Amino acid sequence: MKIAVCAGSYDPVSLGHVHVIEQASLIADVVHALIGPNPAKTYTFTLSERADMLAMSIAHTKGVVQILDVPTTVEYCQQLLVQYGIGYEDLFIVRGVRDERDLEYEQGIERCMRNHDPNLKFFYVFAPDRLRNVSSSADASPAMDGAGTATTAAPSPRASMRLATMVGGRAKLIDA
Repeated sequence: MKIAVCAGSYDPVSLGHVHVIEQASLIADVVHALIGPNPAKTYTFTLSERADMLAMSIAHTKGVVQILDVPTTVEYCQQLLVQYGIGYEDLFIVRGVRDERDLEYEQGIERCMRNHDPNLKFFYVFAPDRLRNVSSSADASPAMDGAGTATTAAPSPRASMRLATMVGGRAKLIDA
């Protein structure tokens, strides 16, 4: 059994996140879409809302939503090795990359994780042109890119209570 781990904070779930999970589904039997903490972020959505949005967004894939229940992604991967009785050749971490700056950032994360477990394997999924500007980190609330294209994958559970308004070419969510 081949297992892919796609870790992120998913706040909100973007079309870029879904693309990475779809690509991982092509090479793995199951994809663990792992929702983990990012101390550098202030979250717009609760953990439960993010899990719900992610589950709706990846229902068509081999992805299963998991919430990180150990301190690190490395420890989670090590648990999977034991749980499924698989070797390192059957487990890989998949990371999405939009551009050169992203790749450099992701390689830094890889080096850090490899310091804890040098046997981990990493695969990078490069964004197609239509998704290169999609980022849930740039602003946790955008629903559209500058061209008016939707970038979030699933509506928020609170979507019925919020409205989107265009501000400076970006969508800004406001409470209704």
